[in-house]
Amino acid sequence: MAIMKFETREKTLRLNEIFKDDGIYPREKIDEKRIEFFSNLMKEGTIFPPIKIVKDKSGKHILLDGFHRYSAFKKLQRNEIACDLIDAEPHLWRLLSVRFNFDSSQPLKFGEIKKAIYDTWCKDNIRDKQQIADMLGCSVKWVRKVVKDLERSEEVKKLILARKIKEEENSSIRDIAKRIGWSKSKAHRLLIETTESDEEPQSLTVNADQTTEENNRDPGLEIQSQAEPAYLHAEKVIENFDRFGHPWEPDQKETLYAFDGIKNNLPVEAISGHIDKNPAWIRNAAYILLSLYHHDEDHAKQAVAISENLSVNIGRINFIHWLFTHWQNILPERKPLFQWILSNQSRYRDDRINKLVRLEHLYWHSKNVEAEKIEEDENGQHLLTELSAETLSYLSQISGYFENLKRYLRNYDIETVLAKDLLERINRIMISQNRIQDQLHKFI
Repeated sequence: MAIMKFETREKTLRLNEIFKDDGIYPREKIDEKRIEFFSNLMKEGTIFPPIKIVKDKSGKHILLDGFHRYSAFKKLQRNEIACDLIDAEPHLWRLLSVRFNFDSSQPLKFGEIKKAIYDTWCKDNIRDKQQIADMLGCSVKWVRKVVKDLERSEEVKKLILARKIKEEENSSIRDIAKRIGWSKSKAHRLLIETTESDEEPQSLTVNADQTTEENNRDPGLEIQSQAEPAYLHAEKVIENFDRFGHPWEPDQKETLYAFDGIKNNLPVEAISGHIDKNPAWIRNAAYILLSLYHHDEDHAKQAVAISENLSVNIGRINFIHWLFTHWQNILPERKPLFQWILSNQSRYRDDRINKLVRLEHLYWHSKNVEAEKIEEDENGQHLLTELSAETLSYLSQISGYFENLKRYLRNYDIETVLAKDLLERINRIMISQNRIQDQLHKFI
């Protein structure tokens, strides 16, 4: 489901010309560590995408997406920032802000998205559930689920008002339907038929306890009961486990659906819409499994290290490890898993994920070389095997020299094009040097 297209213009604005409207901005909290992380990357020369803004009638620029980037610029005392100015009607700003933040490397919580849908329905008066789903990039089924209690409450109020009009003004069914916003047939059914039974229609009766329970339920814990073709394998596995009385813990069924979606190469947004989990949660499941593939032995001992590296709950890792050990046929194979990760990467990745991806690239490069049976130069192979530990030590020292040079450039705050170009070239040389060293280690 693609986001609606809007005309966008690139602009460069001063930071004091941009304002954050807490009424439409969906994030409840600001992550100071994330701001620090972004500012460090910016110091190293990393270029971030423009922030997203809109312009109100008074000429004020309102921030839709990129508050952490904006705050990092402010922390570095920079005066200007690149922006994408979006031409959209004000009643759509909230939905746009949610969608842009939902695609972030730190996706919104479902509570924040649910609140935004409520506000869109009540404050922005957008009642087209398909439009809401399309703009947010989620399933229309989930939007229906979120607004169900709102629709029910509004219909009850309309019914009460319609009965009052009929009793006090003795208006015709046609006039009442027009004033309420119903079709004539619906007004006739609800007013005439329910009056005869002297009861409210069952479909509009609100059970207070039930409504409260639905409002408090976490949509992330709910699984669609009707199996979609891409998830039939997960449905079958769950059914078999239930037959033997398997005690399910929270998120375990969702994990099976996520891996089934990955096996069928579905986009992360499609899987997210099916199981009501944010894309980062699904990507983390893929990263955990890829980490287990990396460690051929002692998987259980690696659980703590994986938990710390990915900042994921140890219980979730243990469940995936249990599947990996006993039910590996349920999981996606290593190569399709890696291809899915490459096709569904977040906008930003920290160094830990970058390292995991880099190691996997090296693994498959080595496999491809073996599969293609490339004949290596015997003399070159002999020379590689004769390399001493001292030679490898010299290679390691190269990284130290470049790190010192990078610190020198940063400490003197050289904000020139030449300095930035040097930093970029240094980073590329260090990456190449690390790859050379990784390859050399294979032959020693």
